Amino acid sequence: MIHKNKTIHEGEKVVQERRMDYECDVCQKTFSKKNNLTVHKKTVHEGRRDYKCDVCHKTFTLNQSLKIHHKSCAKCQKSY
Repeated sequence: MIHKNKTIHEGEKVVQERRMDYECDVCQKTFSKKNNLTVHKKTVHEGRRDYKCDVCHKTFTLNQSLKIHHKSCAKCQKSY
């Protein structure tokens, strides 16, 4: 399956083709990388929030979101 992904480059529209080989069996959304499909299913359809702040106990779907939280939360930032 190929989808066209449009981007703008120097004021001109450039069409890029990107293979979307991985399809979610629940909602049929497609992804170019298997890992993106795995994360999608885990977070969207299973509702998993595997990353937890040790200070305030807030949970996150992505490790990157937890790292951003550590830098931006005034309460938690003091502990790190």
